[in-house]
Amino acid sequence: MERRRFFEYMFGASALSVMSINKLNASIYESIELLNSKYLQDDSPDGPYWDAIRKNFLFTDDIIMMNNGTLGAMPKPVYNTLMKYFKVQTTNPYECYNFFPQIKGEVKNKLARFVNAGVDEVAITRNTTEGMNVIASGLEYKKGDEIIISTQEHPSGLQPWKLAEKRYGLKIIEIPLGSPPKSVDEIIADFSNAITSRTKVISVSHTNFITGLIFPTKELSEITRKKNILFAVDAAHAIGMLNLDMKELGIDLFASSAYKWLGTPTGCGLLYVRKEVQDKIWPNITTGGWDREGAGKFESLGQRADPLIFAFGEAIDFHNKIGKGRVER
Repeated sequence: MERRRFFEYMFGASALSVMSINKLNASIYESIELLNSKYLQDDSPDGPYWDAIRKNFLFTDDIIMMNNGTLGAMPKPVYNTLMKYFKVQTTNPYECYNFFPQIKGEVKNKLARFVNAGVDEVAITRNTTEGMNVIASGLEYKKGDEIIISTQEHPSGLQPWKLAEKRYGLKIIEIPLGSPPKSVDEIIADFSNAITSRTKVISVSHTNFITGLIFPTKELSEITRKKNILFAVDAAHAIGMLNLDMKELGIDLFASSAYKWLGTPTGCGLLYVRKEVQDKIWPNITTGGWDREGAGKFESLGQRADPLIFAFGEAIDFHNKIGKGRVER
């Protein structure tokens, strides 16, 4: 059934309110397009441009967001979409089985394009913590295997490895990071010198929560790939902040949270697993299809709140309207 007719059928007398939400979102995107055309020559305009963008969020004028690194605010179109699909679920839960899977597939494709990955390389998780635990708990180890990390890891990027250390007899090696480091070469040399024949994984923060350092992943990946070492990153702050390109970064495993800088509802995360290393990780939670191909096997959680996922897709649309490059700058 064509989507517009579906909503008319589903909501009957209330269809107007649902269609009004669609029109409202469309009008917001049109206003951003007009804004972009007005500031076409300015890659990262301060003042009026961002003041206008701010009007598309719901927080009041007396609030200034200072900690998107924990939890960001949703843009109006994201909130609208979230409410719209919760209304579908409330009106007729059957559509969670009938109509929702198609939309979820569209969001997965959209997410893959957003980070330049194959759709079979992305899994929609709940947050970075879940993604890092999928990685650390899904690998097979031998006693004495070494995990190299930095001294500035977030607990969610550190403790999954600490658990594996205690459980399997691993050895964790911590590399000090300067605040700030003197150079990229200094970082790469310190990590390279720590590699031994027992090194199994290097795991670092991509966007460091302590100092703001953006780790030189491409340079390190060139070394890890040659030595057949897995390269994992806790990228909690990356999606929605940086113009991500998985192929360019060279990372094997990438976990991020979209409700910080991208503006999704809480409970939306990304786990990227490069196709060539997917057979090295076992799923942590299983149901039917756990042995299928692709990163989708790492997101098996049973029934989920699908409207959160659809709002994830809307957040990507909103972000793309502004432009990933402009946001990063």
